[in-house]
Amino acid sequence: MGQGDLFAPDPSRLVDGKELTRLYEQINEKHFAGKLPSARVEWSSRLRIAGNCRPDEREIRLSISYHTHYPEEIINTLIHEMLHLVYPIHNASFRRAAQRIGISLHCRDYPGMHPRSRYVYLCPNCRTVYRRQKRADISCGKCSGQAYDSRYKLVLKKSPSRPRR
Repeated sequence: MGQGDLFAPDPSRLVDGKELTRLYEQINEKHFAGKLPSARVEWSSRLRIAGNCRPDEREIRLSISYHTHYPEEIINTLIHEMLHLVYPIHNASFRRAAQRIGISLHCRDYPGMHPRSRYVYLCPNCRTVYRRQKRADISCGKCSGQAYDSRYKLVLKKSPSRPRR
């Protein structure tokens, strides 16, 4: 075993499924006053983002590959996905609740992450980063509110490279 292997991500260090369910129940009591419905919480070997919630099925899946790289993010991701049981999309209510609890809205990049954001934009005013799959002419949601405002037009920072002919 080489020295680099000593620090390689190790999925065996992750909590088991029963512990995930116990964490769900504890977080439900602490942050949601026990009002969330019971949900199936499980690990996914196929998921390439931190987590996923299917509110209609009351199912939360956490990525083995992501949390193998960032095991300290398990609770943050679980809370984030639990919020989706109440707020299915990242709307203003979701963001307020996430901020109140103190969790992040987006996962960190890691090797093996699904390349979902082909374009990366930056707000020139508040420096918020926006990741998009499609090219867009948009303004910062934080600075301009709900309507487009050219004063806060996002600046393209990364786009896919084109093959040379």
